[in-house]
Amino acid sequence: MAIHWREVAMGSPLNRLLFGVLLWSLSLLSWGATRGPIVIAGGDLNGVYFQIAGEFCRLASLDNPDLVCSVMPSAGSTENLQLLREGLVNLALVQGDLLYWAQRGEGPYQGRAIPQLRSVMATHAEPFTLMVLSTQTANLASLQGKPLYLGAEHSGSRATALLVLKQLGLPDVEQQEVAVDDPMTALCEQKIAAWAMVIGHPNKQVLDTVKRCAIRFVPILPRNKPGAAEKYPFYRVSQIPGRLYPGVLTNTPTLALPAIMVTTDRMDDQLVSGLITGYWQHRKSFNKKVSAYANLFWLPAHMQQAAMLIPMHPAAAPALAGLR
Repeated sequence: MAIHWREVAMGSPLNRLLFGVLLWSLSLLSWGATRGPIVIAGGDLNGVYFQIAGEFCRLASLDNPDLVCSVMPSAGSTENLQLLREGLVNLALVQGDLLYWAQRGEGPYQGRAIPQLRSVMATHAEPFTLMVLSTQTANLASLQGKPLYLGAEHSGSRATALLVLKQLGLPDVEQQEVAVDDPMTALCEQKIAAWAMVIGHPNKQVLDTVKRCAIRFVPILPRNKPGAAEKYPFYRVSQIPGRLYPGVLTNTPTLALPAIMVTTDRMDDQLVSGLITGYWQHRKSFNKKVSAYANLFWLPAHMQQAAMLIPMHPAAAPALAGLR
């Protein structure tokens, strides 16, 4: 039975404490059948991570009615890593670059490593998406010196945007960054020149924006800057498919990150194996209305390869290798 937590965000210490008490209580009730409940840190209630984590929970639970599986809303990858560190969740969806840095104690996690992190499987690709108005020239050079929205403070999208844009042609991107409460309105009213996101496609935020103003995507071409973004192992050359959004008819080249289901080295082997197998057996029932459906990984080899940015949980690779 999959239970989706939709009531409150878990950002405050009090909410985390209350959820911790609830998690402990559920553990006592369900330990005999399932070795404890499964709690997955997702993301915003209306976001891609929450939707995909919910489908993972639902599909993995179909053959095990005693399995208690829930999705905790959160602020995204950064908070999800903290929830794993604090032991308040069993699993989390995390953006590939932040996961890589956190496990190794590098980049924004310098001196704050979480070495116990272990990957389970990659769920989908997240193309770096730089959106501008359709009337604007779609190249990085045209954005030099103009106001840009790169994402909320401490968000994974912002961390990626700062790195990619600085490497590929906007060396002063920090000075161009502005904070806005409503990036959709800011873009359509030309208060910002571009909006950067790390997202799977199709995406509801992009669709909502297209309803208000015509947009296009800026191509991200690392081959024009040899040795720049390619030196980071979490990037892959990718594209935003055309015809997903009104007026955007052609593919847009870009870089992509994997979104990875991650746990810690304390997670039970049988639970990890069972979750992967349950998800795989019912994958054809994945809700096609979920955002980022076009970027889902469908082959076990891709689920495993993209997850190998950090050490995998010892039960994960054998389970993926055994899928048929």
